[in-house]
Amino acid sequence: MATCQRCKKSGILVRVDAHDVCRSCRQVMTRDALQRAKSIADAAEQIDRGERLDLRLARCETILEHAGVLRSYGELGVWVEDVDPGEVLSRFRERKREIVHGALADIVEGASGRAAGATSTSTRRGALEKGLEKIESLKTWLDDPKEALRYENDLASRIARLVDAP
Repeated sequence: MATCQRCKKSGILVRVDAHDVCRSCRQVMTRDALQRAKSIADAAEQIDRGERLDLRLARCETILEHAGVLRSYGELGVWVEDVDPGEVLSRFRERKREIVHGALADIVEGASGRAAGATSTSTRRGALEKGLEKIESLKTWLDDPKEALRYENDLASRIARLVDAP
């Protein structure tokens, strides 16, 4: 007696393929896989054109989610031509990381610039502390939040120099 690994239908009238998936499920997965591949392409284009950090990162997450599903479909014998889920996962994990690190560097540069232009120590310190707050909010996008330490340490050392200065 055959059982579909996806929908769990079983019985003597259920026919499954070599991956133990029934025809109905295979058709659904194939349509879904094609739609997900299109969504990946669209989101990738939006990442390259986008300016808003939150949207670019959300598009990376969308791509990673779709690629994960495509990988699971591949294990059941459903593949989309020209889309390698493993390669997509690797590429967009790294792309997301690059986007976050670029934003972290921009935060440090911006906070440092505002601090340099400030007329009082308390205003300088406030600019640097605001940078630390922004860094904290971006850490959630990193797979390893410890990657943000060098940016935090940079601003923290600038704050420490302000405190130590006469």
